[in-house]
Amino acid sequence: MDPASVPVLLAAVGVLALPFVRRAPFVLAVAIVNILIFLYGVGFWVLTGSFSIYSDLALRPDTAFGPRSYTLVTHMFLHANLLHILGNTIFLVFFGMPLEARIGPRRMAAIYLVSGVMAGVLDSLASIGIVGDVVVPRVGASGAIFGIMGAFLALYPHQRILMPFLVIIMEAPVWVGVLLYGGFETYLVLIQASDGIGHMAHVGGVVTGIIVAPLIAADVARRKRIAVDDLEVL
Repeated sequence: MDPASVPVLLAAVGVLALPFVRRAPFVLAVAIVNILIFLYGVGFWVLTGSFSIYSDLALRPDTAFGPRSYTLVTHMFLHANLLHILGNTIFLVFFGMPLEARIGPRRMAAIYLVSGVMAGVLDSLASIGIVGDVVVPRVGASGAIFGIMGAFLALYPHQRILMPFLVIIMEAPVWVGVLLYGGFETYLVLIQASDGIGHMAHVGGVVTGIIVAPLIAADVARRKRIAVDDLEVL
């Protein structure tokens, strides 16, 4: 591994561990770390002409399940270009911050990590078994972010939040946004869209978030059930 990749690895581990060692807002921290890592990667490329950080830490399906399995985590902290980091940061903030306010930074960090890893696993398996595209590196936090969207759907489907729709921002129930974006990604997977975007990772992230959120945030889900059960029907 190039020594230049070590700070990225340490930053990724540090921000994932942060909510467990001190009470700090996870979504804001990971957004800042993602941006700093992107700027660091750009600066390293400008100064050296090397893409070794991406070679070391991006996810490749053909090496995802061997000694380089750490890339199932590190790929979430790399982004391909300015539009990529900007789009992911916007969705992370709009969906992540209101969910974190309800479930806390530790649960949020756990959902983010598990969803991002499982999105990478499912995308890699699909690439190996179906698509055959096993050597193109994967980067980006979108699998983890779609996991946050799935978790929000599982825990608070009717909560109204501000969310981006193309070039506008509007308030809508969580289920509307997740159905729109998740449904579109599912369609793109079914038609095997070849646009250089990991649509299978997005779908895998949503599904993972839906499944793991009630487990990771079991006490939150239980409080919701108790609140509903305590209602008196008139």
